[in-house]
Amino acid sequence: MSFDLAERPFRLTPEEFSALPVGEVQLQRRQGIRELAAAMFAVNLDGTGFEKITQGHTKAEAVLHFSPGLYMRELHMAAGLRVVGMRHRQEHMNLILAGSATVFTEDGQEEVTAPAIFKGAAGTQRVVIVHEDMIWVTVHRCDEIDPQKAFEFVFMDETALIASRVAELEVAT
Repeated sequence: MSFDLAERPFRLTPEEFSALPVGEVQLQRRQGIRELAAAMFAVNLDGTGFEKITQGHTKAEAVLHFSPGLYMRELHMAAGLRVVGMRHRQEHMNLILAGSATVFTEDGQEEVTAPAIFKGAAGTQRVVIVHEDMIWVTVHRCDEIDPQKAFEFVFMDETALIASRVAELEVAT
């Protein structure tokens, strides 16, 4: 992908991410992604992030791979699926092995078609609209081998931010 990735540290805490200097357009896009996640949650989906939205969904599946120092997530997503991913704590690699999608981040919109390999910056969060069945692999530095601990190491927990926006949406309706 050709997003102009700002120089960011390899790994960020949520507080460090929030303190990063970004332009107004990026802030608006970031808020838009959060709004979409809240709207998806509010219509009785199981939350945000690949696992929470697609858990038990016949259109999506995650296969986890562990090796010393590496955690890989092989995501199988069916055409038509829309996913708001979790925000990544650290820089990581992405491998698109099959399919195509439109990907939105705070840095812009891009069409992704297999085969493709690209770097994701720390703090990246994506909205993915799958056009053709996809296999998307993310590769993370991680010493954890327990799936839940690895998940917590790799992704930021923004549940409270999204929950507060869901509450605002519910009050507004």
